[in-house]
Amino acid sequence: MNALIPDGYFASVADIDLTFDVLNKGYTSILLDIDNTVRSRCNNLVPHSIAVWIEKACSLDIRVCLVSNNWHQNIFTMQSELGIPVFGKALKPLPFGFQSARRAFQVEKSQMLMIGDQLVTDILGAHWYGIAAYLVAPLAPCDPPYTALMRRFEAGVVASRFPKPVCRAGCATQQSVANTCREHRA
Repeated sequence: MNALIPDGYFASVADIDLTFDVLNKGYTSILLDIDNTVRSRCNNLVPHSIAVWIEKACSLDIRVCLVSNNWHQNIFTMQSELGIPVFGKALKPLPFGFQSARRAFQVEKSQMLMIGDQLVTDILGAHWYGIAAYLVAPLAPCDPPYTALMRRFEAGVVASRFPKPVCRAGCATQQSVANTCREHRA
């Protein structure tokens, strides 16, 4: 397995189906990156759809936390804002943040899922640690220079991949999503 290839690719965290894409695959713990995954780098806000998704995950007894390389104090305000633990200074792709989350949740690696917007930190780090990882498109085009440079590399890796189609029209099964979505777009 190529450690840079995500186990799933989605347009947004809110587009990940908590039953089909998480629980049915045996994941009981979700680790979320913060910047441009949960919170926009442009305005530092968490979109309402993602806050609702996190609430729903928690209501389904899925353990959720934030794992970030960020070291600024503002990431810890998200702990009270979203009601989930935050592990900062994670140093992804190194294993420290993943280990902290696993210790806190007391779960097997096979039950853990990392969700992030960067291949080299989130996806590679998760795979090196031995857990599944979903890639999401960045929330905003605002990136610091070092991330912007990495995005050029990432574009070559994900160029032929497209986020999983999402249908909000009441599809009966996940297999029917693509067909039903095409029908609704027509």
